[in-house]
Amino acid sequence: MKAGRIGFVLMLAGWFAVAPARAQVDAAALTEEVAGVNRSLERLVSLLERSLNHQRIDLVLKRIDLKERRLAPLESELRKAENTVLRTESEIERVAEMREQQERQISRDLREGTDSPDSEARRMMQKIESMVTFQEGRLDDGRELVRRLEDRLAEGRDDVRILEDMLAEMLGE
Repeated sequence: MKAGRIGFVLMLAGWFAVAPARAQVDAAALTEEVAGVNRSLERLVSLLERSLNHQRIDLVLKRIDLKERRLAPLESELRKAENTVLRTESEIERVAEMREQQERQISRDLREGTDSPDSEARRMMQKIESMVTFQEGRLDDGRELVRRLEDRLAEGRDDVRILEDMLAEMLGE
Protein backbone atom coordinates (compact mmCIF):
# COMPACT_ATOMS: atom_id res chain seq x y z
CA MET A 1 0.00 0.00 0.00
CA LYS A 2 2.83 2.24 0.62
CA ALA A 3 3.85 1.85 -2.95
CA GLY A 4 0.34 2.91 -4.05
CA ARG A 5 0.53 5.97 -1.88
CA ILE A 6 3.94 6.86 -3.13
CA GLY A 7 2.77 6.49 -6.73
CA PHE A 8 -0.21 8.66 -6.00
CA VAL A 9 1.96 11.29 -4.33
CA LEU A 10 4.39 11.22 -7.27
CA MET A 11 1.53 11.56 -9.66
CA LEU A 12 0.17 14.54 -7.76
CA ALA A 13 3.61 16.11 -7.58
CA GLY A 14 4.01 15.74 -11.36
CA TRP A 15 0.62 17.18 -11.98
CA PHE A 16 1.33 20.22 -9.77
CA ALA A 17 4.68 20.69 -11.41
CA VAL A 18 3.05 20.78 -14.90
CA ALA A 19 -0.06 22.74 -13.82
CA PRO A 20 1.58 26.21 -13.75
CA ALA A 21 3.00 25.72 -17.26
CA ARG A 22 -0.36 24.45 -18.47
CA ALA A 23 -2.06 27.45 -16.76
CA GLN A 24 0.30 29.82 -18.57
CA VAL A 25 -0.49 28.18 -21.91
CA ASP A 26 -4.21 28.25 -21.14
CA ALA A 27 -4.01 31.94 -20.10
CA ALA A 28 -2.15 32.86 -23.30
CA ALA A 29 -4.65 30.97 -25.42
CA LEU A 30 -7.52 32.59 -23.53
CA THR A 31 -6.00 36.05 -23.99
CA GLU A 32 -5.62 35.40 -27.74
CA GLU A 33 -9.17 34.12 -27.97
CA VAL A 34 -10.56 37.15 -26.10
CA ALA A 35 -8.59 39.45 -28.42
CA GLY A 36 -10.07 37.62 -31.43
CA VAL A 37 -13.60 37.96 -30.03
CA ASN A 38 -12.93 41.66 -29.39
CA ARG A 39 -11.81 42.17 -33.01
CA SER A 40 -14.90 40.36 -34.25
CA LEU A 41 -17.14 42.52 -32.08
CA GLU A 42 -15.45 45.69 -33.35
CA ARG A 43 -16.05 44.57 -36.97
CA LEU A 44 -19.65 43.76 -36.12
CA VAL A 45 -20.17 47.19 -34.53
CA SER A 46 -18.62 48.83 -37.59
CA LEU A 47 -20.93 46.87 -39.92
CA LEU A 48 -23.96 47.76 -37.82
CA GLU A 49 -22.99 51.45 -37.84
CA ARG A 50 -22.63 51.40 -41.63
CA SER A 51 -25.95 49.59 -41.97
CA LEU A 52 -27.64 52.18 -39.74
CA ASN A 53 -26.09 55.01 -41.78
CA HIS A 54 -27.35 53.41 -45.01
CA GLN A 55 -30.83 53.11 -43.48
CA ARG A 56 -30.76 56.78 -42.48
CA ILE A 57 -29.67 57.78 -45.98
CA ASP A 58 -32.43 55.63 -47.47
CA LEU A 59 -34.98 57.25 -45.16
CA VAL A 60 -33.87 60.76 -46.16
CA LEU A 61 -34.05 59.81 -49.85
CA LYS A 62 -37.58 58.49 -49.35
CA ARG A 63 -38.59 61.68 -47.55
CA ILE A 64 -37.18 63.78 -50.42
CA ASP A 65 -39.07 61.67 -52.94
CA LEU A 66 -42.31 61.96 -50.97
CA LYS A 67 -41.98 65.74 -50.60
CA GLU A 68 -41.28 66.13 -54.33
CA ARG A 69 -44.26 63.95 -55.24
CA ARG A 70 -46.46 66.13 -53.05
CA LEU A 71 -45.17 69.25 -54.81
CA ALA A 72 -46.12 68.05 -58.31
CA PRO A 73 -49.91 68.43 -57.85
CA LEU A 74 -49.38 71.84 -56.25
CA GLU A 75 -47.33 72.97 -59.24
CA SER A 76 -50.08 71.76 -61.56
CA GLU A 77 -52.73 73.55 -59.50
CA LEU A 78 -50.60 76.72 -59.54
CA ARG A 79 -50.34 76.63 -63.35
CA LYS A 80 -54.13 76.24 -63.61
CA ALA A 81 -54.70 79.12 -61.20
CA GLU A 82 -52.25 81.34 -63.09
CA ASN A 83 -54.03 80.51 -66.37
CA THR A 84 -57.37 81.35 -64.78
CA VAL A 85 -55.97 84.70 -63.64
CA LEU A 86 -54.69 85.42 -67.16
CA ARG A 87 -58.06 84.50 -68.72
CA THR A 88 -59.88 86.65 -66.17
CA GLU A 89 -57.58 89.60 -66.89
CA SER A 90 -58.29 89.16 -70.60
CA GLU A 91 -62.02 89.02 -69.89
CA ILE A 92 -61.79 92.22 -67.85
CA GLU A 93 -60.00 93.92 -70.73
CA ARG A 94 -62.70 92.74 -73.14
CA VAL A 95 -65.46 93.97 -70.83
CA ALA A 96 -63.63 97.28 -70.38
CA GLU A 97 -63.69 97.74 -74.16
CA MET A 98 -67.43 96.98 -74.14
CA ARG A 99 -67.88 99.58 -71.40
CA GLU A 100 -66.03 102.19 -73.44
CA GLN A 101 -68.25 101.44 -76.44
CA GLN A 102 -71.38 101.82 -74.32
CA GLU A 103 -70.06 105.04 -72.77
CA ARG A 104 -69.50 106.41 -76.28
CA GLN A 105 -73.04 105.32 -77.24
CA ILE A 106 -74.51 106.99 -74.16
CA SER A 107 -72.54 110.17 -74.95
CA ARG A 108 -73.92 110.15 -78.53
CA ASP A 109 -77.42 109.56 -77.21
CA LEU A 110 -77.01 112.49 -74.80
CA ARG A 111 -75.81 114.79 -77.61
CA GLU A 112 -78.67 113.68 -79.82
CA GLY A 113 -81.17 113.95 -76.99
CA THR A 114 -82.23 110.30 -77.31
CA ASP A 115 -80.82 109.17 -73.96
CA SER A 116 -83.19 107.93 -71.28
CA PRO A 117 -82.70 106.03 -67.99
CA ASP A 118 -84.20 102.90 -69.52
CA SER A 119 -82.41 103.09 -72.88
CA GLU A 120 -80.78 100.02 -74.34
CA ALA A 121 -77.30 101.55 -73.86
CA ARG A 122 -77.96 102.25 -70.17
CA ARG A 123 -79.31 98.71 -69.57
CA MET A 124 -76.28 97.29 -71.34
CA MET A 125 -74.02 99.51 -69.21
CA GLN A 126 -75.59 98.11 -66.03
CA LYS A 127 -74.93 94.56 -67.25
CA ILE A 128 -71.36 95.47 -68.11
CA GLU A 129 -70.83 96.99 -64.66
CA SER A 130 -72.13 93.78 -63.08
CA MET A 131 -69.76 91.76 -65.27
CA VAL A 132 -66.83 93.99 -64.28
CA THR A 133 -67.65 93.61 -60.60
CA PHE A 134 -67.96 89.84 -60.95
CA GLN A 135 -64.72 89.50 -62.95
CA GLU A 136 -62.78 91.73 -60.55
CA GLY A 137 -63.92 89.57 -57.62
CA ARG A 138 -62.93 86.47 -59.57
CA LEU A 139 -59.55 88.05 -60.34
CA ASP A 140 -58.94 88.87 -56.67
CA ASP A 141 -59.84 85.30 -55.68
CA GLY A 142 -57.56 83.89 -58.37
CA ARG A 143 -54.63 86.06 -57.32
CA GLU A 144 -55.14 85.04 -53.68
CA LEU A 145 -55.15 81.37 -54.69
CA VAL A 146 -51.94 81.87 -56.69
CA ARG A 147 -50.30 83.56 -53.69
CA ARG A 148 -51.30 80.74 -51.31
CA LEU A 149 -50.09 78.06 -53.75
CA GLU A 150 -46.79 79.86 -54.27
CA ASP A 151 -46.33 80.03 -50.48
CA ARG A 152 -47.06 76.31 -50.08
CA LEU A 153 -44.69 75.45 -52.92
CA ALA A 154 -41.97 77.63 -51.41
CA GLU A 155 -42.37 75.84 -48.07
CA GLY A 156 -42.23 72.45 -49.76
CA ARG A 157 -39.16 73.40 -51.77
CA ASP A 158 -37.48 74.68 -48.59
CA ASP A 159 -38.21 71.33 -46.93
CA VAL A 160 -36.68 69.48 -49.88
CA ARG A 161 -33.61 71.74 -49.80
CA ILE A 162 -33.15 71.06 -46.07
CA LEU A 163 -33.40 67.31 -46.65
CA GLU A 164 -30.96 67.52 -49.57
CA ASP A 165 -28.49 69.41 -47.36
CA MET A 166 -28.92 66.76 -44.67
CA LEU A 167 -28.27 64.04 -47.24
CA ALA A 168 -25.16 65.80 -48.54
CA GLU A 169 -23.87 66.05 -44.97
CA MET A 170 -24.55 62.36 -44.39
CA LEU A 171 -22.69 61.50 -47.57
CA GLY A 172 -19.80 63.73 -46.56
CA GLU A 173 -20.19 66.14 -49.48
